[in-house]
Amino acid sequence: MVYYGALSQGCQQCRRRKIKCDQRKPGCLKCEKAQSSCPGYRDLSNEIFRDESARVIRKARSRRLNEDASPGSTLLQGTGKVRSSTSMSVASMEASLASTIPQMMGQSLSELATAFFFAKYTCDEPPFSKNFRQWLVDMYVDGPDNCAPRAAMEAAGMAGIANIYHAPHVGFKSKEAYCRALSTTKRTLDNPESSVSDATLMTAILLGMVEFLTLDSIESYEAWFTHIEGGLALLNLRGQPQFDYERGGQLLLQLRHQILFACVQQDLPPPKAFLAVTEAFNASPMGQRRRSRLPTPIGDMCFHILALRAAIKDGTITGSTAICNEAKRIDRDLQTWRSSLPRDWEYHVVQGAAGATWCFRGEYHVYENAWVAQVWNNWRAMRILLQQLIISYSDAGALNLETSDAVDLVRKLSSEICHTTCTFVVGKARSSALIWPLSVVAQEPRNGLLERRWAVKHLQDVGAALGMRRATVIADAVARELRSDAAEVL
Repeated sequence: MVYYGALSQGCQQCRRRKIKCDQRKPGCLKCEKAQSSCPGYRDLSNEIFRDESARVIRKARSRRLNEDASPGSTLLQGTGKVRSSTSMSVASMEASLASTIPQMMGQSLSELATAFFFAKYTCDEPPFSKNFRQWLVDMYVDGPDNCAPRAAMEAAGMAGIANIYHAPHVGFKSKEAYCRALSTTKRTLDNPESSVSDATLMTAILLGMVEFLTLDSIESYEAWFTHIEGGLALLNLRGQPQFDYERGGQLLLQLRHQILFACVQQDLPPPKAFLAVTEAFNASPMGQRRRSRLPTPIGDMCFHILALRAAIKDGTITGSTAICNEAKRIDRDLQTWRSSLPRDWEYHVVQGAAGATWCFRGEYHVYENAWVAQVWNNWRAMRILLQQLIISYSDAGALNLETSDAVDLVRKLSSEICHTTCTFVVGKARSSALIWPLSVVAQEPRNGLLERRWAVKHLQDVGAALGMRRATVIADAVARELRSDAAEVL
């Protein structure tokens, strides 16, 4: 499911001539002045996603043939290696996986992928409800074999398995399931009712997850972001009624995480359409109830940082003083947020047992639950990003003291993030929340070697346990940098 950016609502004639259409009905003014018949306007709900199944299948098959032809292409097993061959059937591929990946006798790859998906990528912990996870289970169990959400769940599970076990043939099967989901979703979008259903939006989110699982380059980010924009377009089509019930709000939370992470990675401002949807949610009874019980969503505060970083990147804001002042203003807002937290959001610092290697520097944090720890870590990572801007744009001669304070704060916040890793059980869905804050710690050159190595190790652990390639790619890149620095010292 590929989304190609904001679509013009103009008529075909105006789009072809690349002029602004007034969208008058039944025909536009430009066509009338040109004394030509206006062809009318397209239904944007049919154009949001373009089915590129054939292209993806061709690409996957081509890659598969190249891998099969390569003498070094192998599928790891418990006691040895099975060499790939073009004559190897799908059944034999699955059989060879049996000795690598623990599974029940007679369990198909689809069943294994589904079990992997629910074990690794879903949870019924805050902020998500048990009802939300059960809805996913019911949608898979009760849905027809060819339903889009079912195929997308299998595609995500297979992608994770392929990453963990370095099994390209499982990756190929993931692409096939991915394309089935695309094809089915395209037909779903032709129906005005089903196009705005919860299942359709969840499929878009799941297909974005598949792209995230295989991220390994800047080009991959662009492909992933097009899926996110597609999901955002669906959110807009669904309108205000989607926030009249719990699941609609939780679907927004699912997509918001992907949007914010993608924007941070590429220094993009939050999409205006996303800001509008967020405002609609906040104004809804559900959003108001949430705000009365919980702190201001940290994601809402992240919008200001994203806007500042994007403005610096495109030159909208210039001048060191202006940049530093805006960074400090946002940082003050974050400090105010911290002071407004209810008592049950506070954490405790606990001393580990003597010689304990599972906690950082002999200490660890205890939180109410993993979600609270995740929000705290996001707050810390956001403050680190702001301190980085203050350090980079401060006047070296006049603001040495301020720069020094910012460096000290970066190191303090980074250490606190390292102290939280014990809260997350690696291999469980919630541990994916460590990827962004640990990436910030690992990539910050002002941090000590101990902090950066700790972050690298846990990124590698999360990537290996969940099959999330991006975590492994970041960890490996920083590890190479640290080895290179050590070699230069020697």
